[in-house]
Amino acid sequence: MLFAGIGLSLYFKSANLEWEFSERLIGGFFLGATVWFRLEPFIFIPVLGFAILIAEYKRLFNIDFWKGNGTFALGIILPILVFIIFNKYVYDSFLGPRFEVNSSVAWDISIKLKQLFVLAFFGYWKLGFFGYMPILLWVIFDRTFSKTALSLREKIIILLLVIYIPLLSFSVSTEAFVSWGPRYLSLCIFPGLFLLDDWYRIKSEKGFSKINIAVLAIFVSFSVAATLKGLSMIRASYKQIKVMSGEFEKYNTDYIVTGSEIISGHFGRLSLSIPCFYIKTFRDGEIISDRLLKEKTNKKIGFVVSKYKTKDITQEMDGEEDILFKILKYITPHVIQYPDITNKESEQLLDAFSRKSKLLESKETRFYTIYIFATEQ
Repeated sequence: MLFAGIGLSLYFKSANLEWEFSERLIGGFFLGATVWFRLEPFIFIPVLGFAILIAEYKRLFNIDFWKGNGTFALGIILPILVFIIFNKYVYDSFLGPRFEVNSSVAWDISIKLKQLFVLAFFGYWKLGFFGYMPILLWVIFDRTFSKTALSLREKIIILLLVIYIPLLSFSVSTEAFVSWGPRYLSLCIFPGLFLLDDWYRIKSEKGFSKINIAVLAIFVSFSVAATLKGLSMIRASYKQIKVMSGEFEKYNTDYIVTGSEIISGHFGRLSLSIPCFYIKTFRDGEIISDRLLKEKTNKKIGFVVSKYKTKDITQEMDGEEDILFKILKYITPHVIQYPDITNKESEQLLDAFSRKSKLLESKETRFYTIYIFATEQ
């Protein structure tokens, strides 16, 4: 977000996009460098370029248009080119291992439409981009249908948001919420703030109408409340992760393997001190166990089996939800998968570990059972 914010701030610095060579080149470089951190820029950057072409179609034969945007594009291409060369050399993949792992996307149209709704608005207990910042949705409609002409910056940003959000929703495998809000749409935050700034400036010059004052107060208050709620959820999750991490550390294992989404969700900082592996299928477990048992000697491996399935725990918690969460759950689509391995697969993996290594002990707790195996001396 920092690099994207710098790059977009330099590009959208002027409402009419007046430019200087150094600012465009540096801005493009920072925006292009975002591909080193996440894959969404590979969608965001082309959409931004497309929005620029549409908004400035009358200047397509203007040499100044191509000079300014060509400089910006050059800045973008340089870090991306280095990224591609590096990944091809190190991983033999142009886009790197993250792309290879996430390249398989299920194209079920009903699921994709639900993802679009959840990412853009809300679903189940999740607040999407406009659900978290409803004022921005109001600003888009207000400026689009306003009698005041849109600036070039506003045109590009509105086109960018309208195209990027649904396109991304159909391109990713999940709605990808972390703690609070969809991380896939974090690149939209700074363009949205520019749009909000333009709207506020125009309304301030003309004088706010009563409806705009009411909308601003209500929507901003909602976003602040949502932020506070999100922070409280993050603090609670940190406490849970700390407790669970401390519990796993006391077993003194060198590795931890589990097929439970609930357990893996509490690895947290534990992963910084102990390699943790979350497996989604029996085949994943076989591969991990073979590597750990064959290549490592005199090591202890903890295989954790949850007593509860993610789906069962979610249903059990329904009675303890806030009234707001209950409303969101029942009136909106909800895209959640429960990729826990089955009980049969857990038994098969336990059998595989037992054949290839020595079972030292098993410990049962209220929520899970951990089986500790030792590799061969």
